[in-house]
Amino acid sequence: NPEYPLSFDHEYWLRCVVHQLPARLRRPLSVFRTHPKSLSNQLYEKQLKEDYEIVKKYSRNNKLLLLLHRLGQVITIKSYQKLK
Repeated sequence: NPEYPLSFDHEYWLRCVVHQLPARLRRPLSVFRTHPKSLSNQLYEKQLKEDYEIVKKYSRNNKLLLLLHRLGQVITIKSYQKLK
């Protein structure tokens, strides 16, 4: 979705879940990595704002879900700050 250039994966998965729950694989297919020039490293605060808007849209503004999501974002921000 071009409306969310930094969070398109999350928005895509939420659109998919409306139709079918994802399967769980028992082995990792990817790893988390970061480097100083990546968009997610440079613009993580903007990415988290996009992400919050996506969750707001798909959760139908559920206050508890939004609060829990915001808490997760605070933890993510602290983690990014420690990685820098």
